[in-house]
Amino acid sequence: MLCFFTIHETTAQNSQLRAYTIADGLPQSQVYDMVQDDMGYLWLGTQGGGLANFDGREFEVWNEGDGLLSNYIHSLWAQNDSLFIGSNKGFSIKVKHSIYNFEAPQINSFNATDKALYLATQKGVYSYSKTGKLQKRSILPEIDASAINTILFDGNYYWLATNAGLWRLNELHKEATEITKI
Repeated sequence: MLCFFTIHETTAQNSQLRAYTIADGLPQSQVYDMVQDDMGYLWLGTQGGGLANFDGREFEVWNEGDGLLSNYIHSLWAQNDSLFIGSNKGFSIKVKHSIYNFEAPQINSFNATDKALYLATQKGVYSYSKTGKLQKRSILPEIDASAINTILFDGNYYWLATNAGLWRLNELHKEATEITKI
């Protein structure tokens, strides 16, 4: 009985995976947040390179020289024709070709409800109304002085992930009747 064995080495490549770098037009290699707008474009917030828009082929970049409050972007949120850009100096709103700036503590994340746009900052919770008013929300001294990492509304309660723990509230202001530290 004669038996032959052959060893054949094969390799596979994933042609779907593509890394984009500074060489491709990305303004900075550290991307902290990304959001897709209603048109399908990707918006990327970088740490030092500003804001990048990717249409599937190339990047378009906005930075402090174009009117952004800061090139250090921590969070993004898109609604209709507006892009909210949270940075280490507050936030900017990009509407078509205009940029509007609002100074505030570092913005860590956005949470939109039918009442307002809530901003999780390094120094408590802020709200931004449709009339263009930015307001610090006073809740409890421990929460107001905390870094709020993110806000989530589950339909009944607001959940605040902070550097002082996890909190559950029925409202995001001093009149909250249910405040629980988890």
